[in-house]
Amino acid sequence: MHKPVRTLVQAAKPAAGVILVCLTAFFFTSCSAFKKNTAVLWTDSPEFALYAQMFNAAQSKYKIEVHERRELGKELEDLAADKKKRQPDIVVGKWLKSAQLASIWQKPDFLFKKKSIDKDIFYSSLLNFGKTGRDQIFLPVSFNLGAIVFLSDTFGTDAAQPAASKIDQTFINLEDIKKRAIEFNIHKNGMYSRIGFSPAWNWNGDFLYAAAQMYGASFTEAPPLETQPLTWNPESLEKAIAAFREWINDGNGGAAAEDEFIFKY
Repeated sequence: MHKPVRTLVQAAKPAAGVILVCLTAFFFTSCSAFKKNTAVLWTDSPEFALYAQMFNAAQSKYKIEVHERRELGKELEDLAADKKKRQPDIVVGKWLKSAQLASIWQKPDFLFKKKSIDKDIFYSSLLNFGKTGRDQIFLPVSFNLGAIVFLSDTFGTDAAQPAASKIDQTFINLEDIKKRAIEFNIHKNGMYSRIGFSPAWNWNGDFLYAAAQMYGASFTEAPPLETQPLTWNPESLEKAIAAFREWINDGNGGAAAEDEFIFKY
């Protein structure tokens, strides 16, 4: 299970102009670019060169010019510090929702008001992630679905089985993951010879982060970053931590038993 990669669309404040909506992007507005009907796109995702090429070939009114930026975040911070620098019209990238960049974005709410984009085409949770306060600042476009999937031996083979029940057998929630992982464990002679899964084994923290969010931890970046870079719901986070401890202690024999298993196997 891993944390979804949110990619967002947004508009920058410095200049007025038409805003194009693009996948995995933040929007800037640049009058000079749009006078030529050409939008300059910065991205750290090279595949967007192909998407832009397809867009350019599909119509003749607008063009997108793609510039790869491998240090996208740093270059955007430089733009935020010096707005006289040449700005892109569109930015496509990951992890761009930062308080340090808040000053450069323009709200794309008018796209909804003018019916240019239908809100119903987005997953509501991902769309809400793009809000700052009450303002819709970012639009989600591309993401990795965070999910743990178990395919049963009979999945998709029984034509008479309702589609809904097949899905129920395939996607499971946190309690099901815990239950099945513990059932997989083998404990003999005071030692574990098999442990299915522990929430503490996710070395990069993605599982714990995603699971805590599912408990309602609601991690949010909150300026000023110097004093407290993140805020969260303490009650929900404590509930999540208690659930993880119970899983490790009651289900897997405790952290020491898990460490012994890892060392041995």
